[in-house]
Amino acid sequence: MATDVEVVVAGIPAIARVRSYHRDGNGWDEPRTVEIDYILLDRKGYRARWLDRKVDEKVDDQICEQIMGVMG
Repeated sequence: MATDVEVVVAGIPAIARVRSYHRDGNGWDEPRTVEIDYILLDRKGYRARWLDRKVDEKVDDQICEQIMGVMG
């Protein structure tokens, strides 16, 4: 089941529809790895491919941090 998370993409409010979220490791004696698969939607919930063009590595990291803040 997908989870919608409110995010900001390059200063623009949006929704990240998280299609999969998987976290490994405990962060103490094992490195923590997180795999997140998401698509971007506008604030009304419509697919926003134009937002994809604003995503570079730095913005992707920011989006993932926002998602992890909600999903744990």
